[in-house]
Order: sequence, then C-alpha cells, then structure tokens
Amino acid sequence: YGRLADVPTAVSQIMANPRLQITTFCLLFSIAGFNFFGISTTKFASGTARSTVDTAKTVAVWMAEMAFGWQNFILMQALGFVLLITPGTMLYNEIISIPGLSSPNDPKELPLMYESQVGDEQKFD
Repeated sequence: YGRLADVPTAVSQIMANPRLQITTFCLLFSIAGFNFFGISTTKFASGTARSTVDTAKTVAVWMAEMAFGWQNFILMQALGFVLLITPGTMLYNEIISIPGLSSPNDPKELPLMYESQVGDEQKFD
C-alpha cells in the first residue's frame, strides 16, 4: 500500500489466476495490434487517418468493457463521446473549421514567400 505499482505482487497475482493471465494476454495483444495498425495507417494513409483510428480505439475499448460486463451502458457516456470526441477529431482533421481557430501553421494563413525573397541556400525545389 502507498505505492503506485507493486510489480512483484502483480506478477504473483497474474501467475496464480488464469483469468488474469488471459486478460493480460488479451491486453498485450490488443495494444500490439492497435500500434501495428496505427503505424500501418500512418505509413499508407496519413497521420490524420491515424488520429481517426485512434478515436475508434476508444469506442472499441468501451464496447469490450461492456461485452465483458465490466461496465454498463450509460447513455450520457455515449452522448459525451458523440458531442466531445467526434467534433474535436473533426476540427483536428480539418473536416470542419471554426473561424478564428485555425492553426498558426495553416498554409491558408501564412503569407506567400516569393523566390526573390529567398536566399540561394534556402531555395525550394
């Protein structure tokens, strides 16, 4: 008690309980799968697509918790997800925009740089 993590006790509990062994294996497998597919998504699509997939990860974990009976369906949680997470992802992915909240690195907001303003060592190809 009084510590954030007690690794020896956790390991002994996992070794003594087959349900914890299965849960730990499933957790490790799911994390590895999400990371693999996240990297693959970024490699073949974009970081924007990966952030959308990461949002779906939250829903998958929530549904798994309900399927295992670890949590009951609460309508307010579903509404919270729809009203908070979805618009945030849509803003981040620039699917929707709010005037005045554009990114400072937004190409639409940056002034154009002409070739005559760029030194020889800084010219773009």
